[in-house]
Parts: sequence; C-alpha cells; structure tokens
Amino acid sequence: MLSSVLNSNNEFNKGFYDKRIFFLLFILFCLPLAFPLNSCADLNSNKSPIVELDVQGLYSIKKEELLDLLDLRIGDVLKNEALRMGIKRAFIKGIFEDIIIEGNDEFTKVIVKVEEKKIIEQIEISKNEFFSKRFIQKNLKIEQGDRLNLIKISEGIASLTEQMKKRGFASSHITYSIVPLKKNRCILKFQVDEGKPEIIQKIAITPKPPHTLKSLMNFSEGDIFDEIKLESLEKNFLHYYKKQKHVGMYLKYIFEDGLLSIQHSIGNKLEVNVIGNDSVNITTLMKEAIFYEINEFNNDLVEEMRSRMLSIYYKEGFPFAEIIPIISSSHDSIDLNIFIFEGNKYKIKDLRFTGASIQEERLKEILTLRIGGVYDVNSVELDRETLTEFYHSLGYTEVEVFEPDIKLSDETADIEFFIYEGDQVIITKISFINNKSFSEDYLLSEISIKLDKPYNEIDISDSRRKILGIYNMAGFIKARVTSDSNFVNNSAEIVFSIEEGDITFLGKNILVGNERTKSRVIERELQPKKDEPLNYAMALREKQQLQRLGLFTDVEIKLSDYIIDNKRDIIYYFDEANHGALELGVGYGEYEKYRLFMDLNYKNLWGMNRFGSFRAELSSLEKRLIFIYTEPWFLDRKIALKSLILFENRREKSLDTKEILYKLRRNTVSVGLEKNLNKNFKADIYYDFSVVKTSDVKPDIILSREDVGTLIISGFRPGLIYDTRDSPFEPTEGMLAGLSIKIASGLFFSETDFAKITFYGNKYIKLSEKIVLALSFRGGVAQGFGNTTELPIVERFFLGGRTTVRGYAQDTLGPKGVDSNPTGGNVFAMGNLELRAYSSKGLGIVGFIDSGNVWRKLNQADATGFKFTTGIGIRYKTPAGPLRIDYGHKLNKDPGESKGELHFSIGHAF
Repeated sequence: MLSSVLNSNNEFNKGFYDKRIFFLLFILFCLPLAFPLNSCADLNSNKSPIVELDVQGLYSIKKEELLDLLDLRIGDVLKNEALRMGIKRAFIKGIFEDIIIEGNDEFTKVIVKVEEKKIIEQIEISKNEFFSKRFIQKNLKIEQGDRLNLIKISEGIASLTEQMKKRGFASSHITYSIVPLKKNRCILKFQVDEGKPEIIQKIAITPKPPHTLKSLMNFSEGDIFDEIKLESLEKNFLHYYKKQKHVGMYLKYIFEDGLLSIQHSIGNKLEVNVIGNDSVNITTLMKEAIFYEINEFNNDLVEEMRSRMLSIYYKEGFPFAEIIPIISSSHDSIDLNIFIFEGNKYKIKDLRFTGASIQEERLKEILTLRIGGVYDVNSVELDRETLTEFYHSLGYTEVEVFEPDIKLSDETADIEFFIYEGDQVIITKISFINNKSFSEDYLLSEISIKLDKPYNEIDISDSRRKILGIYNMAGFIKARVTSDSNFVNNSAEIVFSIEEGDITFLGKNILVGNERTKSRVIERELQPKKDEPLNYAMALREKQQLQRLGLFTDVEIKLSDYIIDNKRDIIYYFDEANHGALELGVGYGEYEKYRLFMDLNYKNLWGMNRFGSFRAELSSLEKRLIFIYTEPWFLDRKIALKSLILFENRREKSLDTKEILYKLRRNTVSVGLEKNLNKNFKADIYYDFSVVKTSDVKPDIILSREDVGTLIISGFRPGLIYDTRDSPFEPTEGMLAGLSIKIASGLFFSETDFAKITFYGNKYIKLSEKIVLALSFRGGVAQGFGNTTELPIVERFFLGGRTTVRGYAQDTLGPKGVDSNPTGGNVFAMGNLELRAYSSKGLGIVGFIDSGNVWRKLNQADATGFKFTTGIGIRYKTPAGPLRIDYGHKLNKDPGESKGELHFSIGHAF
C-alpha cells in the first residue's frame, strides 16, 4: 500500500496541519518505503499495465481530473517517480487530507482512496452572551463553505480572543469541536466562554481635563473597560485640536486593577503666517506646512517647509526668491512668521546651443525650459541630463553637456548650453552566438537595433529582452542572453551570446481554489497545451480571459517548482467572487412616474457559469416579470444559448390629455444563440414567440384588425453587432454598431406576416480627459406581406422621449390619428449628438442635438420631415449608470405643440 501518511486525527498533524511543504518532503521520503508487497525497485521494474482503476472517497472534483493529476490511466505501467510527483501535484489543489494508492501484486488493479478536507456546512456558536454571533464569526474569519483548516481555526480563535480582550474580556476562552456529516461535510461548533469583564472602577485624568475631553468620552466609571472606545477617544481628541491648529498633542492611558489612568496634552497652538507672497497663492504655500498633519513642530521641519516653498517660487520663475522663517513662542503657543522676498520673475528670452551639430529646434523640443516660459533654476540641471540622454540615444557615447551660461537682464533670461558631441558611433555588425533554434535573420527582424543606425544602450537592452522573450515563448524558460559591444573607431559590433538550455513543455493545469466553480468551466477557457512548448505569456493572456468570466475576484498563475519529463505544470490560484446578487431600486420618470424594480440573479448556476435571473418591474403604467437563463457553452461549443420569458401588462398614455391610448398584455418566450466571431464582432439569431392582447384602443390609432384583440407573433431575429467601446456603461472611445432583422410568418405559427430591419451606429470620441463627443444614428424599416397590410401596433416604430428625440413626449413624434394620437409607422430615422463633460466628483453637463421622425410608409419618408431639438442635461454618475435630467427644446415645432419637454432617467440616451 502506498500512502501519503497524512492523518488529521493525531496530535502531531494538528500542530502542522496544512503546512504542505513539510508533508510533501515527508511524502517524498516515505513513498519508497510504503509498499509492503513490492519495494521501490520492484515497482519500477513492474511491466504489467493497469487494467482496472477505481477511485473511492472523491466528492469535490471529477474522477478524471484526479487521475489526470496523478498521471494514472488504464494501459499505463505504474512508475514510482511518476506516482510520487502525481501525489504531490494532487496535494497542491489543497482539498485532500490523505491519498492512498492500493494495488495487487502486479499493480494491474489499482484503487485510489482519498480523504478530502471537510467542507464546513454550518458554523454554530454557543454560550456567548455579550458578543453577537455576527461579531464572533467576523473575527474568526471562517465562512460556511470553507475547507476545514486547523491552522486557520487556531488563527481565527487567536484573533477573536484578542478582539474580546480589547473590549474588556481578558479571561475569555474559546474551544471548538467538529461534527462529521455525510460525504465530506461537517459542522464546526465554537463554544465561547466570555468570562467576567474588566470593569472601570475609577478614572484618573492628568492634568485636569478640559471640557472638550470630557465631552468626547463615551464611557464612565462602572463601564466595561473597552480599548476600542479609548482608541476612538484618542483619535477624536487629536482631530479636534488639530482643527484648532495645535501640534504636539497626545493622549495615553493605562488600565490596572480597575484604575484607568489617562494622561493628555493639548500641545501648543501653532499660528503660521505668510507675509509677502504677492505672486503665489497662500493655499499653495500652506500645503507645505505639514506640521498639523504629522502633529509635530521642530527646526528640521521648518527648514524642509522653507525648501519646498522655494521650489514653488523657482518653478514660477523667481530665481532670487528668499524665504525667512521667524519663530516666536510662549508657554502654550508658537508663532511662525514666514517672510517672503519674491524678487523679479524671469521669463526665457532665448535658448542657444554651442557645439551642437543637431538642429536647435529639435533640441529645444526635448527640453522642459521653453522660450517665453518661466525660468526655473531647478529645470536647468534636469535639461542637461535630458540632452545627455538624447545624444546617447543617437550614438554619441562620449558627449558632454557643460554647465550652461545664464544671463539675466530686464526680467528675461538667455540660456546657452555648451555641448561637446564627440564622434557618433554607428552599428556596423550584429551577430549571434549559439542561436541553435532561431535563425540569425529571424532574430535580426525582431530586435530594436538595426545595422547602420546609431549605437544606443537602451535599444540594445530592449533587444536583449526581446530575444529572451522569443526563447521563453518557445519553451526555453532557462535561456540566458548577454550582449557585448566592441568599438573600432566610430563603429560598433554588437554580439549577443545565447544559452538556450533545454526546451520545457507544458504539463498539466492544476486548479486551486475553485470550490464552487467546476474545473470544466476553467479548462474550456484554456488553450490546449499537450506537447506544446511552455509559453508563460500565453498563460498570462489566459488569466485575463478567466477574469473576464466574472466568477473570480483574483486569478494568479505560477509555474510549478518541479519539472517532470521536461514538462512543467501551470498552477492557477482562484479567489471566487460572490456569484449571487439582489438589487432593489426605486425611480421616477416623466412618463411612467414612479418606478420600482427587484432583480435577483446568480451567475454560476450548478458551478457551470450559467446565468439565471428574475426581474420584477412596477410603475404606474407597467408591470413586468422577466426570467432569463444563459448557457455560455451550448453543446460544448463556445456559443451562448440565451432564453427569456416575459410577462408584461402595460398601458400607453397620452402625456397631453392623460388618456389611455391602449392596454397591452404580452407573454413572450425568446430563445437564441450568440457567437463571438472575433474580438469586436458578434452574431446572434433568436426565435421569438409572443401572445399579445391589445384592448381599449383609441379608434384613431387603429390601422388594422391586428391592433385589437389577441394576436400571436412568431418569427426569427438574426443580428450582427460590432463593438470597440472601451466601456459598455461609460464609453469614452470606440464604436457600437448593429444590424437586426426580424421576420414573422405563418410558417413559424405567426398570425401576422412582416419583415423588419433596424440598424444603429454609435461613435464615441474622447476630446480630453473629461470631455467626450458622442454621435448616434438609428433607423428602421418594416413591411407587411401576405395578408398583412399594416403592422400591428406593438411592432410599429415610435419616437420621442428620453432615449430618442428629447423635447418630444414619449412616443409622440410621427404620424397621428384623427384625435392627434400617435399611430406609429413602418419607417423611422433619427440622429443624436452629445457633448459630455464630467467633473472629478461625478457631476456632468451635456449639450445635445436630436433629430428624427417616423413615417407611415417607406415612400412617404422625406428628409425635409425631420424634426430637430436641442437642449442641455445634468448627469451624476452612480453604480447603476448616470442619473440624468434633460431638457429638450423643439427647433421646428408644429402649431399647438409645447416648446419642449423635461426628461428624467438613468443611463445614457445611447
């Protein structure tokens, strides 16, 4: 029998539980001795393949994953070294307590027995009276669903005991017990003996406390001694006197035998006065007076403040500024008077370069100093260094930039740099030594340095790193690259020496920490690795792909510290996110009035990254229930299956007359497939089946028999989306465009026949860090066929409102009936332009121009019929999207129409 000799029931293991490094070393030592029937040599000499393989005691992962980690499969011959490394690999997952391998004499029949670390199904806390269960569990830092870990339990008990002691329960004692359940589950029970609390019998404060200190105290004699309250008292005490411009304050306390002794000092009041600062703002200068922040005042800090203030003046162009601090003090106050003599402000009149063969304009471009800008004495030395580095980049290896000649007169500065260039060194030869796996031509094409170009140390270093990266990506993870430069006159020969080492191939993926996420979900996102060279850069790209799943708060990738048959495993460590969420919201819109919603969703159903949600919406005009289910890998292909069930009860209302235009009850089932064609393109196709009942319809908006009564609408809806936006919620750059076609026909059990095409394109241009130009164009055309001459009202286009043409009330733009009620149409076109500007505090202002209209038929569409509005809006960023208020003003309104409309909503218009 081969065993990992791990046992959680003995005292030895209790002390070293989960210290895997010791156990793994112990395993490596004991494995050769663990075969009572065969010695290590016997096992290695065994030639019989495995014909029967069984696993017992496994619950958390699939049998196939464990056997893959152990490198056990039917048909293979059991090998000692491979089995030893397989057990080591399996323990890295962190879910196993013990692994035992048993077999017959020939090891043709193998049984793998595992004991998993138990999962904590329930945490029970008892005997606590003063402290809440929530407080206790928070400080234990142990959650339901965690793996049982005795070291973590001990650390949690120590942390909880310390927190209870700080709150006055110094004699508390905590014990625990483990109750096994079925499979690998358990109940973890904590008994919290709080003991008797320490009571403050007397409070002694020295010197005599000021009224402020007494008012800040939230405890008194007879209370439990609570260090948290004392820490809060200290913090509030220091904060109060800091606001009063005091420095050197302190508050200390000692508690012994029921006596709480508090010593305090309010320090000295410090007044800082700046005199003579005509050109620099007082607020800017006072930022350098850090005495209040660090609660300290001394001569060194005064000198540091003086130096920083001088730097401000130098930067503003005052090279002769003088700052003189004068300190005067009494027994409880300090006056710091800072006298500033600014002198004249100098601007740069001319910049010259003597000894330079390079055009002066090119040199001026790289300097911080600028003609017409202020003369900053600190920038002179920085620009000398910049010039030196610039010349080095051009191959002037012996360049010297001397101290510049600076002439000051009439508040202007003339600066002349003296440069000794030396000879320019050109690369005349690039060679490689020991590059067995890559040709010289290939390496030359990939590196930064080129023949007949200036010699540059930075480019050589970049080239060295590039060559090393090429070898690492090809699996040469131990490769080394060095470079030598040989100079002859004004030419340089660069020689790269390469030590390739052995190629390392990708081994196995070891997944650690994915307790609630099936390994299959992760594996299908990874590239096939079998017999491929180890490419760590690819693994890092996979890390980003795994993080985009939204299932993990963090993903770490490490290479194993062992190599088996020139193969190295990759270990993925996962911190799982909370997969469920409940959102409740309330809002108000100009059309629906009040709005309430509840959204319950879970994005990792059955551990397979399947998404399910239930959403309920309620407003004065609408009730909706929505069920959504998404399968990201349909039929084991990277094609998303999405389904939706909708129950809707809605009333359409005229904002002008407040009359109900019609009532709508709709039940819809939608099922579709989505496929990412590449990074930016996505295609989808949906089948929609709806049962729509329309009632109480105003006579003047009835265009066909389908506008009243119950109607089945059934059809397919393919689409294509192009998306390069930098953010789907707050885009600042990129484009979003899409095309969707809907075809309803009796062939699909529909009672109406029509085809509808809609398209859109949104463009976002970042003009600056806080300003974005957003443009949008949307359009659509629909046509009935067969017995359908007019589209049913639920399928016609309507415009007007907060997301289309602002300035018009909801759905009021376009054709109207006899009583001026909107009827909708078969064609629409609209455009929007927004200039979005945001402040750092999330507030923003938007100016916009909207245009568009709806027409009954395609032959009636006319560009002269476009309606235009303009307006302004206010935005405030929230986690759910920007809260917005817009006012749109009609530019070409018809007689009897209002001048404009006010709109309230959440989220951008487009």
